[in-house]
Amino acid sequence: MHIAFISYEYPPETSYGGIGTYTFQLSTALAAMGHDVEVFSCSHKKQLMNECIHPHLLLHRVVANKRKIFSDAIVAIFSDRHSIYPFDIIESPEFGAEGAGIKRHFPNIPFTIKLHTPFYLHNRYNKNVKNVFLIERCKCLLKKFLNYQNYNKEADADYLFTITADSVSSPSFFLADILRKDWNLTNIKLLPNYYKANNSLLQLPIELHSKKVIGFIGRLEKRKGIYTILNAIPSILAQYPDTIFRFIGAPGFTRDSTTLKDNYIHQTLERYPANLQFTGYMPSNKLADAIKDVSVIIIPSIFENFPYVCLEAMAAGKSVIISSNSGMKEMFPNDKNRGCMIINPNNSKQLSKAVIHLLNHNELRMQMGVNNRAYVIQQFACDELLDRVIQFYKDTIFFVTKKGIPQQL
Repeated sequence: MHIAFISYEYPPETSYGGIGTYTFQLSTALAAMGHDVEVFSCSHKKQLMNECIHPHLLLHRVVANKRKIFSDAIVAIFSDRHSIYPFDIIESPEFGAEGAGIKRHFPNIPFTIKLHTPFYLHNRYNKNVKNVFLIERCKCLLKKFLNYQNYNKEADADYLFTITADSVSSPSFFLADILRKDWNLTNIKLLPNYYKANNSLLQLPIELHSKKVIGFIGRLEKRKGIYTILNAIPSILAQYPDTIFRFIGAPGFTRDSTTLKDNYIHQTLERYPANLQFTGYMPSNKLADAIKDVSVIIIPSIFENFPYVCLEAMAAGKSVIISSNSGMKEMFPNDKNRGCMIINPNNSKQLSKAVIHLLNHNELRMQMGVNNRAYVIQQFACDELLDRVIQFYKDTIFFVTKKGIPQQL
């Protein structure tokens, strides 16, 4: 099968988040199976054609610093490749309508969309109403409520792009259920994201460490639960005053759009400078060094789909505290081998209690780490999951053919 991935993000140059990680993971795995895969991505430096990542994997990049620019700019490169070696199917994320330009110019090629997190949800949960005067905060909350109530999908580029697809898949029931309601999508296929862990994570010893380190992995922004963490830290330090809180991720911005979040965290927790560490953005192949001595990973996002940072924490053999408002709970078994604790992401007391509970129970923390590593290998790096992806592609192609639309050559 000849497969095209359209993705503004692709490591290492444009490794911004989960979409790039997903595209890298799946394209590499499908190429290893013998499928011919081509990734169409962006660059901020120069155009790139036919970079051989694997004998069955080619990478192309077009210069673009915005997704809207990328969507149209990538069409010419795609057209050249399709004229030489026609594609059987195209996959794109819904976010930013990145594949809209190609879909518009090549409407007859079977086209599938993988849901990640639409921009309207990202924007809804990332608005900052913390730490402002009461009247201003009430105004912000009212505006947020009205925006939620008045959301118009017909003016949403992500929605308009998604409904043009021949098939749609989601890695989590959580996101699929939301978009069934908000977008009236009735036929979303559940396909968990493929993930083959870096050996550096799998080889980390699962052990107790003399110093207690709590790790957060992700962009330092409201949607990732930063404010909940800040409110939980003092009560944790009251019981474990030597605990280190290590923030692993690129800094976001506060409400005034001028203060980087790491500086804001230092200002908010100025009493605890010795307890705070910031690594900045950390590529996946360097993550093991940053979390090798971490006792617990916390991911209290107020909204999250199916984040790779959770899978990475599991592969590293770490106990994890996750958000109930996410697809993360679907990453763990529903039995006694579950390697996580689930908290309300808006409740800092729940987060502090969960952290303290795990710090108080060494054997539980260790066993959760053992369970997590075994489960992530079994469930997310298996051939069965890749076979499901390929069958989904074949079903999409069959659906297009059945409609009587010939594949464009």
